[in-house]
Amino acid sequence: MNSIDPRRLVGHEGDVEEAAREYEASKSADAAKKKASDEAPKIAEGDKSKTASGVSYAEYAKNAQKSSPACTSDHRENCPNDGPTTKLTVTRIDQKGATGVEVALTRPDRKDADIKYLAIRGEVGSQNEVGVTVASKQQTLGQTGDITWKASGEVGHADAHLGVHNSDGSTGVNAGVGAAAGSFNITAEDKKSGGKLTVGVEAGVSAGGSFGFKDRADGKADACLQASIGPVQIGFCTPTSLPGIVHHKK
Repeated sequence: MNSIDPRRLVGHEGDVEEAAREYEASKSADAAKKKASDEAPKIAEGDKSKTASGVSYAEYAKNAQKSSPACTSDHRENCPNDGPTTKLTVTRIDQKGATGVEVALTRPDRKDADIKYLAIRGEVGSQNEVGVTVASKQQTLGQTGDITWKASGEVGHADAHLGVHNSDGSTGVNAGVGAAAGSFNITAEDKKSGGKLTVGVEAGVSAGGSFGFKDRADGKADACLQASIGPVQIGFCTPTSLPGIVHHKK
């Protein structure tokens, strides 16, 4: 920048000193700008090792890790652009007098729900069961006072079962067979009394039921009943004064 001698701009001799001060100030400002420009990092054309601001990409990544959780193979939850994580899970079924296995694709990244795909289940002994499910989901919906609300659904399910270990956690007797394109259930559990009520519907044909007793934490037993006839499913557990003498391992 070419500075103009302020003495050429004054119309009166008394303004010379003030104009001279402004002239010197403008020269100082120009010198400061030139110094800042000279000290700025020079990025050669085609240099990919540094950002436009002159910071190395290694240092940039290091600073970024300090400000947010790392995205690694052990912590995929820190990778917001990741898709669903599916894992093959083999679960051993071990109940009193019975043993079996369930193989399914699960979603361990979903901590808020139990999700399974292509589940195959088999069990023999005091509980005999075979079943296959294309997809299923169980989830807690919320809390109303002492009542916990849960929902579950299945797509493409078929099974047959006969034994003493019931699906509601009680021990007694159960038998049934059925197939459905889909089903949906709502369950309300009373934490205080231990009571439970389940109602549901399904698009399919099934017939079965179960009855048994389940131990409570207070040493008493709940009486539990389930029934599935056609498109309607219902089940409940109600507290009793009977002693809890049944030991059921889910």
